[in-house]
Amino acid sequence: MQGFDLDDTLAHVNYKSIFGATSLVDALKNAKVIYTPKSEFVVITARKGSEIVHTATTDWVHKTFPNCKHIYFVEGGTAKVIEEKARLIKSLNLTDFTDNNREILAGIKKLETGAKLWIMGQDGRKLY
Repeated sequence: MQGFDLDDTLAHVNYKSIFGATSLVDALKNAKVIYTPKSEFVVITARKGSEIVHTATTDWVHKTFPNCKHIYFVEGGTAKVIEEKARLIKSLNLTDFTDNNREILAGIKKLETGAKLWIMGQDGRKLY
């Protein structure tokens, strides 16, 4: 199974007008899909927020991507996010993981998860 980051990997949310949980929930309604996985997958996202944000995110993802099996939320600074994403990649036995953040991917690569890593850029998804 594959794993994907959410923001700027699967979807783009305009953060310029977001000032709290309510505006993030509203912004989700206008999120633009960047990439649609063809098979079953999970999302591992470092999206911070309250239970309201997590619920709205989960609802939007499951509505938009019916083949998403689960959403995992991780929190913390960059080092903690890398550690948590790598731990989940290993424990879920993911074969592939895609993120738009090179620093996150570099950190995951050092932790040797065994998964193929992919970078999502403006020109699409490429092997990292």
